[in-house]
Amino acid sequence: LPRGLLCGWLQPYRHQRRHAAAEKDGATTTRAEARGVMEEPLLQASGEQEYGSTASFFGEESEGDGGTGKAKSGEPYVLVDLEAREWGRGVARDKQVLGYAASMAIFLNAIVGPGFLSLPRLYKDSGIIVPTGLLVAGFAIAVFSTVVRSETVALMPGNAHYSRVVEFCDPPLKFVGRATFYWCHVLFYVAAMATAIASIVLVTQTLDILIAHVFGQSYALALNGANRFDVVAWNLHQNCKSDAVCKPFLTGHQMRATCFISLGYLVAFAVLYPVSTNRLSEGMALQYASVAAMCVAVPVLMGKDVLRIVTDGTKTLAVFEGGYHALDASGVVLFNLMYGIFVSTWLTEKRPDVGVKRVVAQSSAFSCVLMIAYGVLGALSARAVAVNGLSAYTEKGVAPAVLAAAVLFGFFVIASGIPVACVMARHNLVSSPVIIVTDSVASALTVVLPWASAWLFVLPKVYSALLNYTGLFVVSWLALWMPFFVLLARHDPLPDPPSSLGYLAWFLKQLTDPPDFDIDTVIFPLPAALLPYSRRIYALMLLLISVWIVACLASYIFWFIFFIIDNPIF
Repeated sequence: LPRGLLCGWLQPYRHQRRHAAAEKDGATTTRAEARGVMEEPLLQASGEQEYGSTASFFGEESEGDGGTGKAKSGEPYVLVDLEAREWGRGVARDKQVLGYAASMAIFLNAIVGPGFLSLPRLYKDSGIIVPTGLLVAGFAIAVFSTVVRSETVALMPGNAHYSRVVEFCDPPLKFVGRATFYWCHVLFYVAAMATAIASIVLVTQTLDILIAHVFGQSYALALNGANRFDVVAWNLHQNCKSDAVCKPFLTGHQMRATCFISLGYLVAFAVLYPVSTNRLSEGMALQYASVAAMCVAVPVLMGKDVLRIVTDGTKTLAVFEGGYHALDASGVVLFNLMYGIFVSTWLTEKRPDVGVKRVVAQSSAFSCVLMIAYGVLGALSARAVAVNGLSAYTEKGVAPAVLAAAVLFGFFVIASGIPVACVMARHNLVSSPVIIVTDSVASALTVVLPWASAWLFVLPKVYSALLNYTGLFVVSWLALWMPFFVLLARHDPLPDPPSSLGYLAWFLKQLTDPPDFDIDTVIFPLPAALLPYSRRIYALMLLLISVWIVACLASYIFWFIFFIIDNPIF
């Protein structure tokens, strides 16, 4: 652990020294050349390199799936043309180390994140039918889109066996164009940072509750008013009642801060910031600990819900609730389906014998059943449910075993998603074929910024808005809609020059074209019998997801209009 912490703190500086040395040798392309001289640049080893090579970033010799290739030792990569046969740098075989168990751990930790703890509140507000239906349908679409996303990565030149570093936004650049590539980067960054910030908020609350239980109270630097900061103490026994929802620095008549930096926040930063700069495979100890904590904590928490239902009786839970709560349900469910955007880095580091469809389908099915059970039991067992579902298990007077399970879940399960989001967001920026930011700027944007801003989202309404709007307007397009669009564009290029009528004609063509019996595929996202109809199926998925998103957007607009009418400003 000390070695991991130390390496984590020094990781950004090692990257800066490495790139500085490369620039000193004069072998790398400047930012001006990347943007002005070369068209659509791409990272590839300088010097001759044969097709299928998997040379590592600084020219180590290795053997790839499609043949062998060599790059001179110590020679950095330069920018080459988009039409080059290989994209990205190669991955040495000793870097593809994630087996089936490690892959399942990564996916379960990516799925069971901050949105998981909001499900009891979701079921309480929206009834049983809407959240359950959205979860089942959403996971089915998410599994399909994640497999399709993996297919587009495999169809990149020279990457049939995932032997090259292809980040999330590289296929849109190759198969669609630069505009989609840049939008993809923006949405990916927002989604990853929303995950990191939401996780930081929950971990902070968990640690503050633990500190208050152990030492009697926790402390925070609170913002009161526009420009006044005060050091405040939050005492669990004075501010919370037994069997009632208790939130650090929010529950209690004297607590009126708009945002705060607490002691739990600082502890979380000291422990988790270092591991947020490592490779995905280097943080597997935390991933395994997270899965172990989930297996221990979730049965205890759900058992407590069952015991409360048996002893206190079932609380009222509607079968169906429409209106604004249904929109919240869509946003939170979509937030829980974000895991598909993180698949690219896993594909690069997984072992060749690990099946994509098996890992994605099994982890998603298990998570879907777990989410429905947890949401229903949590809603039935409590009179009032907070956005952070752990509040029901950390209240004053709770049994020590339940408190320990809640802390275990809040720290290990939720905290494990923070380094994953930071690492993958950073990889997507620095491994891009088009130079977007420098290494140091990428570290600041993906590691420093979420930790510097998460304290602004501690209020329940702000936190809920973060989940809902990110799910509805970012994750839906990025994780569900874009994989089908990019794969269709790969099989049938978009109209050039682009136009609205041209795009409409192109989309209708996907729906009406005769079956294609010669379509390219690598991992068979569809059964073999349906492959000739795959373009029609992908187009129908695009239409279905678009209708879902537009309907939610229109509902929000109508709700806002009616709200203004009922509550006039003047």
